[in-house]
Amino acid sequence: MVNYTFPSKGHILLNKYPLGYYLSLKLNTNSSHIISNIEKNFPSVHTRSLVAGGDVIWTRGVLKIIQQKGYEYLIKEIKHIFQTGDISFVNLEQSVSTRGEKYNLDKGIFFRGHPKYMSILTDMKINLVSLSNNHIFDYGMTAALDTLKYLKANHISQVGFGMDLKEALKGKTYHWNGRRIKMIALNSVPPYNVAARKNFPGIAMIFAQKLRNQIALAKKSADILIVSVHNGYE
Repeated sequence: MVNYTFPSKGHILLNKYPLGYYLSLKLNTNSSHIISNIEKNFPSVHTRSLVAGGDVIWTRGVLKIIQQKGYEYLIKEIKHIFQTGDISFVNLEQSVSTRGEKYNLDKGIFFRGHPKYMSILTDMKINLVSLSNNHIFDYGMTAALDTLKYLKANHISQVGFGMDLKEALKGKTYHWNGRRIKMIALNSVPPYNVAARKNFPGIAMIFAQKLRNQIALAKKSADILIVSVHNGYE
């Protein structure tokens, strides 16, 4: 993938991408001499990839579209991109449950997705999500814990949520070619009463006076640290 798109044969032949000339030769010749020369000069390289997206929900207005047109309508133009990732990551901006009661009632907007639509994530080959956002607790701890259950059942890891602050900041570590690639997730959008604390479950919240030390601690167990931040105004 180059510049967020899959090179078409036409673009390669028009030399729109690096090495496009050599690629076009390989596409348009049966000459073993040319092909072997290309392979000698451009040996295969095993690469790893991270594909990251933003907020994902399947409730409220999104659910109406799904009910009318099916969820494939929403993901058909992007799913092939996520399917290429060794890590395919999104922010799951809702709980996944049929249970729970609305929490923090002054919010006004509440997100909870039905478990039957977990196939949205699995069809896209999403294998890592952030739960560190301002909607995971919209239906309380019951729905938040259900979300963990459904993620585990579908072999999807999560970052940003934990049974205490240490676990919420633990993140997910991958070992690629002898290097430790670690991702953690943090949230700065209220409410703040869902923050994980010592011996208290919740999400990893950003508190300015603690952030530098938290990042430094995470770096100690990683060669490359990736930080997903849920931030900004809605």
